[in-house]
Amino acid sequence: MDEYISIGELSKITGIPISKIRYYGNIGLLVPALKNEETNYRYYTHNQVIVLKIINHMRNIGFSIDEIKEHFEKMSYEHTMKLYENIIKKTQSELEKLKKMEEELLESYEKFKKIKELDKKIGIPFIEYREATKGIRFYGEVTSTKELRKKVKSINLFKKEHGLKHKFRGFRAKIESFKDDIFVREELIGIMDKDEFNRDIVIPKGKYVALYDKGTIEERGSLEIVLEYCKANGLKNKEDVYIIFSNSILFKDRSDFIYLLLVEVE
Repeated sequence: MDEYISIGELSKITGIPISKIRYYGNIGLLVPALKNEETNYRYYTHNQVIVLKIINHMRNIGFSIDEIKEHFEKMSYEHTMKLYENIIKKTQSELEKLKKMEEELLESYEKFKKIKELDKKIGIPFIEYREATKGIRFYGEVTSTKELRKKVKSINLFKKEHGLKHKFRGFRAKIESFKDDIFVREELIGIMDKDEFNRDIVIPKGKYVALYDKGTIEERGSLEIVLEYCKANGLKNKEDVYIIFSNSILFKDRSDFIYLLLVEVE
């Protein structure tokens, strides 16, 4: 028996668990050189140490069981190189997917951090000097939820057609519209991820009183807070109100949705 080693010894030599060696034997990939039918003990040759290491290596780098079997059955440079080429292509494809997943995770994480910081500013007006913001203006006032859904649907189709994602979205309204029974959005605005589409000035350069808030804009009273702030600080407000929605990833319903309200002042 000196020319044979037990499955336990084979496991110690290679560092491969006994359960995995048994599995390779059961599927015909590494059949024991000798098997004691009375004790069911399995024995292997020293050459099979090398074979087991090759099998395990090929499994670790992505070869399927069938591909490994083909490798040992055909044992040609051309065939094995082809197998490696296929695995390399699969690996490169997986790496691209993982890279994209990493980018999406990092993007979501940064959004999460930003939303967390914004949450601390809810309801507190502040002065903000802004450069002109460029984006796309989707013209036409919206006076009902039905019209809004229709407009958003057309915008989504536009984005899909041109392969766009929005960085921010929102709308422009008049201060007077907040006081009416029917809330009118003068136009919807979007800032896209491809700068060549951001040709319109959607928010002019200027000095603004800004306020972060949550929930339904018409019901929160955020505009009243901003106008009171203007009055208390001797600021003359203009008539346009800009609303920018955050790309929040943490909300159950509209009450959790964070937005930025902007009123330009002199």
